[in-house]
Amino acid sequence: MSEKDVKVIRKEIAAIKKSLEEVEKRLDNITKVKMADDIYEGPVSEAP
Repeated sequence: MSEKDVKVIRKEIAAIKKSLEEVEKRLDNITKVKMADDIYEGPVSEAP
């Protein structure tokens, strides 16, 4: 493998990591809303 290939692969890995972190953030937010729904026994996400 050439050094150029390695750089390209590292760039792709960095992009995938960033995407994964974004997905984890969204999942965490969804989990928080779900927990709040359970605590307040209603759809907190639809509260005014």
